[in-house]
Amino acid sequence: MEKEKLIAIPYLRFSSGRQAQGSSYERQHGMIAEWLQRHPQYVLSTMRFEDMGISGWSGAHLENGFGKLLEAINMGHIPTGSVVLCEAWDRIGRLEPLQMIGILSNILKAGVNIITLDDGTEYTRESANGPHLFLLAAKVQQANLFSENLSRRISESWESRRKKADNGEAIKKRLPVWLAKNNQIREEIAPIIVEAFELYAAGWGERRIRRRIKERCISEDGTILYPELHKVSPAGVQSWWDMKTAIGYWNDIPGVHPAVISMELWIRVQQERKSRYTGPKKSAPSKHPLTGLVICGNCGKNYRMKNDKRKTPVMTCGHRGRLGADACTNGKAIPVDVLEAVMMFTCLDYIKRAVISEHPSLNVKKLAEIEFRLGEVHKQLKSLADTIAITGAIDELVNKAKDLNEEKTALEYERTLLSC
Repeated sequence: MEKEKLIAIPYLRFSSGRQAQGSSYERQHGMIAEWLQRHPQYVLSTMRFEDMGISGWSGAHLENGFGKLLEAINMGHIPTGSVVLCEAWDRIGRLEPLQMIGILSNILKAGVNIITLDDGTEYTRESANGPHLFLLAAKVQQANLFSENLSRRISESWESRRKKADNGEAIKKRLPVWLAKNNQIREEIAPIIVEAFELYAAGWGERRIRRRIKERCISEDGTILYPELHKVSPAGVQSWWDMKTAIGYWNDIPGVHPAVISMELWIRVQQERKSRYTGPKKSAPSKHPLTGLVICGNCGKNYRMKNDKRKTPVMTCGHRGRLGADACTNGKAIPVDVLEAVMMFTCLDYIKRAVISEHPSLNVKKLAEIEFRLGEVHKQLKSLADTIAITGAIDELVNKAKDLNEEKTALEYERTLLSC
């Protein structure tokens, strides 16, 4: 009689999106596969416990994949003699040593062993009470200390950058293509960037904008003038709409970088983004100028072109054309010449509105800027409130909140005056 195989439960975790795009996930999978090949007495469990992009230091993984693994063990769904496979102790977590030891102790006491694949060590209830006790404590403490030191270094680095930004000094970080290493605008590239933002605000898509950028990066003799801009992808262009660096911001601090576009253009781009996410989908441009402008008075659907070489071009209800007379009773065909004449007589007012929206008055521009800044102030106040709730009323935070409230009051007063 064949001996029943034991169960191996894989647990994979990484903290950041960059690791997802890199080799971390594949490496952990590969180590699990290699271990199973060397240990044929085990069969891979159908249960999967993974924490993709979740911190093992903050304890967030206890509410996700690792937490579900612990629950499965506590509920008895994982039989005694099974093993949990993980790359290393820091994958299971970087919590405080006492908390981590308690969690691991509960797993081992349930008869489920833990194998760390980086060193091939198997931790059991018996070994943890004997030779592995000090090794286990050292590994857990090492994982926690690494995260604490890393967190401290990152916090100090960001605090140093923030102080420099508050003092108007340039921040050392990866700069967008329109900024030189000395934090100055690259004047030769700036007009192309401005045009890209303008085109997006006017309704162009990223692929079309990218083609326009590539055209402007090539000289008359075919030489590529700005290689780093010429090779930008549509996704790269799309990322610009999120970059507040374009208006001189670093995080929530204005004036750190020189602005490549105006605040008014930035706001128009954000409004266009919002309309694309929440509004109706825009179809690709048609070669027929009347497409999308003529609506059926009966069913409310678009009219469409109907060409016949022997007859005058007409437009008919597209809904009826696709689904038949039961879908729409309007069978009228209107000559294109008539519709074009109607359009010429009625379009002037709409053209004026479009021009005004592209070139708003000073008051409209200023109101848009105030609304944008008010939104930023509200975000900063909420962030400060959350921080104060955790750290207490530190003088520096309280003073910052007071300054922001004063700015908020002044902006609201200015908005009221301009709206009168």
